[in-house]
Amino acid sequence: ADATVSPKIESTGGDTNVSINLVPKGTGRVQEGGSNILKDPPVIATAAPATPVAQTVYDDLIIKVWCNWSYSGGTPSIDDDANVGSVADTGVGIATFTFATNLGNATYACIPAHEIGAVNNRYMHANAPAVSSIVIKIFEEAGTGANDDNGSFIIVGNGA
Repeated sequence: ADATVSPKIESTGGDTNVSINLVPKGTGRVQEGGSNILKDPPVIATAAPATPVAQTVYDDLIIKVWCNWSYSGGTPSIDDDANVGSVADTGVGIATFTFATNLGNATYACIPAHEIGAVNNRYMHANAPAVSSIVIKIFEEAGTGANDDNGSFIIVGNGA
């Protein structure tokens, strides 16, 4: 432990809204009644080993992108997302989603799903993964493109 760093109690705020920050020294803990009340922050490693370490968060196992979208008049639009900058209609049943922040590589996993509702017997898949975008294709049971299905996807892989 750094002998020059002292434990601190810091407070901020006004007379009715006060925040208190407790900073322990070295490997010390903040406790109440003998139990830790502050947990250690998770460890972010770059890649999960074959046997992951318990209670460790690995960068390549975190969802980097997710999106929920819908079609209106044959044009896709984003309903809600994380890390999607835009969507473009790039063909019948084909939508290209561009990421707001590029991923670390193009070897990520993308899991698309369409919303089963009025239209059944459809399937979709992810195609052409790139560090900056993913293409989602939606098909009728017969194999032709479909421009009227809503869907979502998640991407897990390495960050930028």
